[in-house]
Amino acid sequence: MSRRSLWALTAAAAVLLSVDVAGACGRRGSHHCAVSCCPSPCAPCFDFRARLKNPSGYVDPERPLPIEVILTNYECYWWHYEQSEYGFYVFDDQGHYVPDALLVPYLDRQIWVPPAVSILDEPVGIRLRKGAVQLGKTYTLIITLRGHSSYLRFTPLLEEKGKEAAASASPATIVVELPADATLTIDGDPTTSTSERRVFSTPALPEGRAFHYTLEATVIREGKAQSVTRRVAVRAGQETRVGLDIPQATVAATK
Repeated sequence: MSRRSLWALTAAAAVLLSVDVAGACGRRGSHHCAVSCCPSPCAPCFDFRARLKNPSGYVDPERPLPIEVILTNYECYWWHYEQSEYGFYVFDDQGHYVPDALLVPYLDRQIWVPPAVSILDEPVGIRLRKGAVQLGKTYTLIITLRGHSSYLRFTPLLEEKGKEAAASASPATIVVELPADATLTIDGDPTTSTSERRVFSTPALPEGRAFHYTLEATVIREGKAQSVTRRVAVRAGQETRVGLDIPQATVAATK
């Protein structure tokens, strides 16, 4: 395809998608791309996140993993990548890497990304290796693409058992007490509440098991960040209270 044809196709896509190309290019500054808004050999600016099609987190180990990848392109031109560029890494609930947990086929499959839009991709043929993971145990899958990463949690269960477990699952409640000016993350994800008492609900969890979340509170005292981290166990249908006060001795030590 000639450069003129490529730019014509880009302009047409921008019109059809009602995208203000110039405005989209302006957003690239926040992603630290120092190149001009035109096709270039530099790595494209984008964000992506992965999720399961099944929000309950249960996956049938005898079927391909139902993964969806949402990729947002901050460039003003088309680009593409191969499915083989995805990296897949499985960890157990203790944070230990599980080698050879997946069967990842090598496919000659290209994913084309239009300018200044988000796309949904579904990686094809990713399966759990038989015997590599335990049924009913929760794992974390980290997916990487060109220096970016995202993660999701899944629990392998045979389909019928998964349906039964999902039907009996219920969320847990986490009540956190902390300084009102503290920022709070849960498993690395930022929260937006700003009070001294903050209440959160987890996704639906199967009964009879403990699940763990890592909470980190951070405050600024005299220009320095002070943090406290707690790993808490929660159970379906139950409330867990957590205190994340910054120790006075720690604050005093910075003075």
